[in-house]
Amino acid sequence: RRSRNSTSDMDYQCDGCDLWLSPSTGHFRCMVCKDWDLCIKCMNNGICANHALVRLVDANTLLPTENDRTVKLGDLTNADVRFIAILGDKKK
Repeated sequence: RRSRNSTSDMDYQCDGCDLWLSPSTGHFRCMVCKDWDLCIKCMNNGICANHALVRLVDANTLLPTENDRTVKLGDLTNADVRFIAILGDKKK
């Protein structure tokens, strides 16, 4: 989950253990669960074990959005997040 007062493109917390995520902690976005981010430790402990995960390296990591386009993690809009959540819902 992202901090409400975020000033950084990578200001996210692990939804498994509340660790603040950075490239050094590993940052993985579940493509099945809605708005679910994990550190490498939680991912290795089996959280979202059967789900597709995307490793987010930095704010320039590209994610899929509507109409076969991509968006940088740092540029995600609420509409993009909803679309990614819908993708996840279809995979369940």
